[in-house]
Amino acid sequence: MYTGHMVDQPGRILPRFPIELEAAVAAAVRQRLEILRPMAAYGSAACGSDILCLEAMLELGGETHIVLPFPPAEFHRVSVDFAPGRWGERFERVLAAASSVTVTSDHRARGSRRPSNTPTSF
Repeated sequence: MYTGHMVDQPGRILPRFPIELEAAVAAAVRQRLEILRPMAAYGSAACGSDILCLEAMLELGGETHIVLPFPPAEFHRVSVDFAPGRWGERFERVLAAASSVTVTSDHRARGSRRPSNTPTSF
């Protein structure tokens, strides 16, 4: 089971995962997985450490099982699209390569943030 931070949204005042740290985080995740050698990984697929873990697991030949809190298209808009770079393509790749994808709800979770330019229904 994995979890971690998304890359920082543009304009974030207090940095948590600046995009400049992507390569270092990816290397650290891969190094840890090489040591642990898990057979499978379970978690979400947000931009940042989630996708980095999924990519490393796939490269190492492990199973990936993605659990999304709401439908993939909405998750993509909320948890991937804001990030600079090719996170959207990477999200689609890890989703397609996953051993399983579980969507836990057809609806958005209460209290989740929605970018102001996204429609309220899907």
